Formats: sequence, structure tokens, C-alpha cells
Amino acid sequence: MKLIVFALILLAGLLVVAQAPKGSATELRALADQYFDQYFFPFNPTAGTASGFHQYDNQLEDYSSAAISRQVKMLQEFKKKFEALDAHRLDRSSATDRQLLLGDIDGRLLEYQSIRQWEHNPDRYSSGISGSIFVIMARNFAPADQRIKSVIARERQIPGVFVAARRNLKDVPQLYVDIAIEQIPGIIGFFEKDVPEAFKDVKDPKLLAEFRSVNAKVLDLLKQYQEFLTKEITGVVEPIGTYNRPCLWRHRDIAKSPVTPFVIGRSDGFFTIWRSQSLFWVIFSPHGPVRKRSFSWISCSAFFFWPFSRI
Repeated sequence: MKLIVFALILLAGLLVVAQAPKGSATELRALADQYFDQYFFPFNPTAGTASGFHQYDNQLEDYSSAAISRQVKMLQEFKKKFEALDAHRLDRSSATDRQLLLGDIDGRLLEYQSIRQWEHNPDRYSSGISGSIFVIMARNFAPADQRIKSVIARERQIPGVFVAARRNLKDVPQLYVDIAIEQIPGIIGFFEKDVPEAFKDVKDPKLLAEFRSVNAKVLDLLKQYQEFLTKEITGVVEPIGTYNRPCLWRHRDIAKSPVTPFVIGRSDGFFTIWRSQSLFWVIFSPHGPVRKRSFSWISCSAFFFWPFSRI
């Protein structure tokens, strides 16, 4: 008799689990794991390295338009899945996690489909590769002999980055061209001096020879890219505000989010957001100081971050 009762209780428990409402915290965590394992880190291996997931150390971002199309498709699919979870059935912490994940997805879709920095910002490519190497050399999470192999693996994929840049870039604002050209000498210096210095303790002559060979090719590619930007890219006069205006509207929508006070954590959080929104509009409007290059980045940073220093 006791065995029958136990079996009925177990069966009832299984039925409850099977009929768990869509929107449970467990389901959210499982979907979040899928998002990071199937989309986020595979398409952003540099972020994987920075987050301590070193299975991505030998990989580099795919900057091609085809890869961006694949990302958009996956993001749209995950957006539907997260929206299908009923936030009202989640505890506050899980509901906030859901909102943050949707915000990440919306921000990426906004970038890839509307702002399209991959078409308008040449520095995205040259600075992007330096960041991908820096996260490997900056921390001693593994012996230098192991990390230099990851650097070599990533540097071997860099030619594809500049192929993508040449195919993707169009309607580049002159300000973006100028910034990219100004940045490249520093990036060349990074690969020429800083990266070899970071691995000066490596003793394996074969490994060092392989590194010097692939690193020299990266330096040549950077110089070719600098020449490409100088001679072949004609900056457009369209103000930078045109490309950032969609981001401005999205930024303003943050204030409508029900989790904003919870995230900000202060009663004056809305004032802080309003202050940032106002400055954003002043700077990036079509007739703002960015177009005229007449504002101080230091003053801008102080104006942005001063309110947050009191949180």
C-alpha cells in the first residue's frame, strides 16, 4: 500500500514538472545557457576569452556580412523565445535577467540592422583585432608557450578581417575615416613592440619563428589598410548624428523600462538617465559639436559619469 502511495506521489510530481508554466526560472536559465553557448560566445570569441572561457582562445570574430546575417537570424529567433517566457510568472531577479537578455538582443539587432557600424566605421576592424590579441597577452591565465599559440591562431585569421572590411565599408563619415587613420600607427606599434614583449619568455625557437612570421604579416596588413583608408575611402559629409539617432531613440526608451529603478538603485536614477539623454542629443544631433569637432571629450566624460559617481 505504501509503495502504491509513493508511486502516485512521484507520478503527481512528474506531472507538475511536465505542466510547469512557460516562464519558469529553470526554463529561463536553460534558454540563457543556449543563448551564450550557441550565439554569444561562438560569435564573440574575444568576449569568451575575456570571460574566462578559454575554449574560444584560438578563434577570431567573423566580420563578414554573411556572418552578420547569420547573427541577425539567430538573434531574432532567441528574441522570440525570450519573449515567449511569461515575465509575470518569474521572480523579480529572473524577470530582470530576462529583460537584460532581451536588451542585449535588441541592442545587437539595432546595431546590425540600423546603426550598421560594420558598414560605416573602419576602426571597428583595426581596433577589433588588437583587442582580440590583447585579452590573451594581458593576463597570465596559462603559460606563455600556450598563450602564444592562441595569438598565432588568431593572427592567422586576421587577413579575413581586412577582406571583410574592404567589402563591407561604405558611406563612411569623414570623422570615422580620420579616427581610424589616427589610430592605426598606435595599433601597428602594439603589434610591433607590445605583443612580442609580452612573450619574451617563450624559449621554443620554432614557436617564436612561427609567431614572428605571422605577426609580420599582420603588420603588413595594417599598413595596407592604412593606405586603403587614406587613398580609397572618401568620407561622406553626412553628420555622425544620422547614424546614431536610432541609438538615441533606443537610449530614451530605457526610461520606459519597468526595471530601470531596480537596476539604477536610486531615487534619482531617472534624473541621471534624463541628464545622459539630453547630453547625448546635444552631442550627436546633426548640427551638434561632433560634426564640428568642437567639444571636449574630457568635459563630455565628466558630464556623463559625474552623476554615476554618487551612486
